[in-house]
Amino acid sequence: MHMMFEVRDLAVASPATVSRCGMVFHEPLHVGVLPLVHTWAAGEIEDFHPDHVQRLVTLLEDHVPKVIAFLRSHCTEVIASRDANLVQSFLTLLLSLVKPNAGVKGPYTAGAIPRSAAVKARERWEKTRGVKAEQSDAAAEEDAEEDGAKPVAATGGASTSSSTPAPAAAAVAATPMGDDDDDDAAASSGVGHTMSRRARGGGMDPDHLKRVIDLSYVFAFMWSFGCNIHDKSRAAFNAFALELLADLLPDDFKAAIGVTPSADGAAATASSDLTDYFVDVESGSLKDWRTRIQPFAYLPSMPYFNILVPTRDTTRYSHVFRTLVENGRNVMFSGETGVGKSVVIVDTLNRMSAGDAATFVSTTINFSAQTHSANLQEALEANLDRKRKNLLGAPAGKTMVVFVDDLNMVSKERSLALFFRNMPPSRPAQLRAATIFLPRCHRVPTAAPEGDLRRPATYRAAAAGH
Repeated sequence: MHMMFEVRDLAVASPATVSRCGMVFHEPLHVGVLPLVHTWAAGEIEDFHPDHVQRLVTLLEDHVPKVIAFLRSHCTEVIASRDANLVQSFLTLLLSLVKPNAGVKGPYTAGAIPRSAAVKARERWEKTRGVKAEQSDAAAEEDAEEDGAKPVAATGGASTSSSTPAPAAAAVAATPMGDDDDDDAAASSGVGHTMSRRARGGGMDPDHLKRVIDLSYVFAFMWSFGCNIHDKSRAAFNAFALELLADLLPDDFKAAIGVTPSADGAAATASSDLTDYFVDVESGSLKDWRTRIQPFAYLPSMPYFNILVPTRDTTRYSHVFRTLVENGRNVMFSGETGVGKSVVIVDTLNRMSAGDAATFVSTTINFSAQTHSANLQEALEANLDRKRKNLLGAPAGKTMVVFVDDLNMVSKERSLALFFRNMPPSRPAQLRAATIFLPRCHRVPTAAPEGDLRRPATYRAAAAGH
């Protein structure tokens, strides 16, 4: 039996604990957050928009330390967060906003093969050592079983699934390469590795693309660093963001919202908050959320508690939530009790899973002070399809979204070590399958601030989602 634990820190770890366990632990203070930026820049964003990577990295290296310092000294958070979690949330949301499925198409988008920085590093390692990356028959059968498809034979003896994308190494081999000069220039651009160049063609006008990426940067900035702060800190954070991101905002937009620099030039004021606007890709501008509010149609047959009147708040929360989930991200909703977190999530999930062509299915698990780990396992087993003995997953061709309401209502249980220590040796352990994998499943928890029987949400819980 193998047991793996993820700990919040090593504050109470004794030398005996460290010596008996294999540990890799890095203090966030020494690691910093800029490695996250450089890793992100070497990933999918470089495949979609290589001409803008270095400019984005320069902005991030300048803005990230400043915004984190401002948050820690001038703002109050609803749920405690880590610097790395905030930066990662910003980067994942920004990438989701500039992908082709969001309507942002550059000159390299048509032939782009998105790969993570880890996959590219593995490919470079294999290339330097002459290792040919092939997908094994066992891996192909496992992928096919998860997706509900039968494996088919592929060229070269490797097997793959009709519903599974080709291996990254094979995809790279099929990508048309440019001149060696282009590869050398890419290697010296500072983003970390040589990029496979593709022929330019199609996509947006370069100026329009740059404007959309800049506005997406502003949008992601506000909905990551600024989404977890208390209401009393929002005005100060908005003024700080207007000053820091002034060069990315169009002059006509700043004039429209009445941006007025202060006398000392250290802050700015405006009549509107930057979170009141979304990026309209087609026009390349920021528009008010009220232009996207759907008309309300009253249905007499609908139960009273299921009625949701669309507002600017429900519209923007639903849009950000849907954008992240559709791009494979876990999302965590935080806020005071009674503000409508659960209502917005349930309504959005119902619309995402409606119709025969929907690719999402969802289930709801309500936590309380009496919820135990066994209850969670039972709920998951009841709502997921069993692929194999120890493999649960979404139905074939679907992605499961597990909505966990009131995540921090659960009381702390005894540790697993204490459980085994107190178990009578003559009585066999009544434990079910020790390992349960959940492919193609996203978590969507909600958490309210500490109080009213709610425990403080840990850094690990906050780091599990956007």
